[in-house]
Amino acid sequence: KRKGDIQLRNEARRLRNATRFELRRLQQEQLTKQVKERHTSGEDSALFWNKTKRHFRHISSSLRGFETPKGEIIRDP
Repeated sequence: KRKGDIQLRNEARRLRNATRFELRRLQQEQLTKQVKERHTSGEDSALFWNKTKRHFRHISSSLRGFETPKGEIIRDP
């Protein structure tokens, strides 16, 4: 096994951890911003929903029946 310079390994570990922290912080900020702006009218909400709708299955968007006030399901013939 090679044994590298201990200071170099420690510096590399510190930089990796700092980069991971910054990436997590950036992702959290972006998520918070997108969730906040998804229900506002305008370009930002359209961008959010355009990205999101690709995760919905086409099958689930069709109406298969109705639910009565009693909780029974009436199927569409």
